[in-house]
Amino acid sequence: MDRVTQTLKLRPYSGLLARKNDPKLVQSYLNVTPAELAVIVRSNGRGRTVDAVVRHIKDTYVENFEDLVRINTYKKERSRIVSTPEITTALVLVNNGISFSWENFKLFKQDENKNWDVIFPDFVTNLMTDNKLTVVEYHALELERITVKDPDRRKSNVKRKLVKWSNCISGRNYFMVFCGDLQREELVNSCNGEVPNFAEIYVPLPSKKLKDNSEITPDVFLNDGSIVDLKIEKEKFKDNRRIVIKQLRTLKHESGRVTQKIHMYYSVLDSFLKKLIRDNRTEKLLKEDFLITLDQDVNNGLKDILDAF
Repeated sequence: MDRVTQTLKLRPYSGLLARKNDPKLVQSYLNVTPAELAVIVRSNGRGRTVDAVVRHIKDTYVENFEDLVRINTYKKERSRIVSTPEITTALVLVNNGISFSWENFKLFKQDENKNWDVIFPDFVTNLMTDNKLTVVEYHALELERITVKDPDRRKSNVKRKLVKWSNCISGRNYFMVFCGDLQREELVNSCNGEVPNFAEIYVPLPSKKLKDNSEITPDVFLNDGSIVDLKIEKEKFKDNRRIVIKQLRTLKHESGRVTQKIHMYYSVLDSFLKKLIRDNRTEKLLKEDFLITLDQDVNNGLKDILDAF
């Protein structure tokens, strides 16, 4: 019995074989397992599925702050809760003229045991860094630790999550900027001293408070462990704080959670992206070229799934 037949027998009334309209095709791509997606794509055609997904990416593409307001409202209407660090990440991108698709793209990777790893990056951007498409993810790694009481399990949960990201990104043409709530020491400790190669750069949510007459020296580091040389002047931090407060109010985000840590996080990520641009390591794709790139990537991902099942 092949794996597609097994899937259908496990869910005989799922309607996987039914012909779907474009919105349901998009939701299938975003929500179902690779085995189920293989059945749906065979029923509806790979080309039609790719067209539906890429059309949705085009319709929800964020190029400016007005687009961000529109898409954030769209998510709220669908009961999608956006964390403060995630929406702050979106603000940094928009305010640097970086366009993106927000949670509309998945990466699939089959391991040596024929199991599938799937990741769902927050922001696939139009920014090419070192000739790679820049992907930005904010992930609350602490949540991976607090779901269990056993200390060893708490560690292994974080490492397992990062290994999954590493597997899905490895060998592909993406420049991964991963932002999280664990500091360097906590991250290394959770991975038992061996941090997987899950990103080009890791940006921790700042843990230190800004003192009077001081600079922020963020603990941003590369996947080889080296620190990125960044310093943020206090006046720049104040300017960023005003921007964040004003824009979060316009977005009608919960203002009670906008702490100094969030303002610092904005400043750190903003400074890092500006450094990339200043160092001439980046270029920005036009929307048409970005959509062509995503079309190819979605197509290749679905091909891998069909080949496996």
